Amino acid sequence: MQHFLTLRHGVACIALMLLVAPLLALQAGAATPAPPVDPFDDCEQYSMADKHDCIAKLARSSALALDKAEAKAAAAIARWDGDAKDVKQARARLQASNAMFSAYRLHQCAFSVATVGGGAGNSRDTARLTCLAQKNLQRTQELARETDGLPRK
Repeated sequence: MQHFLTLRHGVACIALMLLVAPLLALQAGAATPAPPVDPFDDCEQYSMADKHDCIAKLARSSALALDKAEAKAAAAIARWDGDAKDVKQARARLQASNAMFSAYRLHQCAFSVATVGGGAGNSRDTARLTCLAQKNLQRTQELARETDGLPRK
């Protein structure tokens, strides 16, 4: 039985790996996930009452950012230079994903608040708002990762 790689093939494979390795390293670096978002860190400098207000503002701004990201993702899909069937499927999947994300966020944040217990002052609402802001910002990043690189028509 012949060896799969002859000497010539081995040299060609090594040369190809030397050419492709830097590209794969660049791609791997681009695919590195962002660290988890913790909007509470931005509000750490404030008193408890002011932290709650800060978190409430972050939750509102993250909701606006998510709305923009969803619209941007839909626009990217509409401009995508893919097969009409794939574009139609991606549009439908994005709509379904957006709806399922909203349900997930609602239930996940309710669960998160339930683990706070009785809590003092605004702690339960602060936990809810923190969760909402985190989920919104994570989803915003996911949508950008999935659609920013789609080739345009």
